[in-house]
Amino acid sequence: MTISRPASEEPSQRRGVLLADPGGHGGHGGHGTQLPGLLHSDAAMSLLAKTWQALDTDRSLPPSPPSADPDNATSAPFSMFWGDPRRPGTVREYQRNIAVDRLKHPIPGGSTAGVGPYQFWPDKRVEPPVRIGDRGPSNVLMVHNGRAPSAPSAGAQKPRRAFGERATLVKAGHGRHGVHPFGRTTCANDAVTAFLSAGQRPSRDLGCAAEPSE
Repeated sequence: MTISRPASEEPSQRRGVLLADPGGHGGHGGHGTQLPGLLHSDAAMSLLAKTWQALDTDRSLPPSPPSADPDNATSAPFSMFWGDPRRPGTVREYQRNIAVDRLKHPIPGGSTAGVGPYQFWPDKRVEPPVRIGDRGPSNVLMVHNGRAPSAPSAGAQKPRRAFGERATLVKAGHGRHGVHPFGRTTCANDAVTAFLSAGQRPSRDLGCAAEPSE
């Protein structure tokens, strides 16, 4: 989940909150590993299929486009997902989580449940977790891709219900991870831009149909 705030001429008026990709599982999500990474974009499905076919027939894997900034692309999600949440405390707990994930999520397998660099970070939280509730101003915009593998819709609905009338949910019809500004759903992009630039939200929850992938 990513949190942003809309622009405003007066700092005292900067009170809106944007939640992007709510409902993520909080694992390191295969960032930096090829197969889970390809699941995060509709446009990469062709390459994903070719990769699976190559693995199934013991052939060389097709070339994968390099990341523009692999260091930040890997370290930033680690800091967001595991900076504050509880982490497994023992190797045995990691082993159990991997075994469970291999059965429950056969495509990424146990890749999202293994030991990461956060295991060696300090255990003390920098700040307490944010509490979500329906008491407060109605200034929250939630944006979500309905088929995002790392942030399923069931998870997005939980904070939506918790916010009550405080929030509006914009749900795009794509399977990629990340809605604005890189997604190709104009309806969702326009809603987020209006919120960040002018603090305007849709009057009710909004469903945006998928558009052709890049």
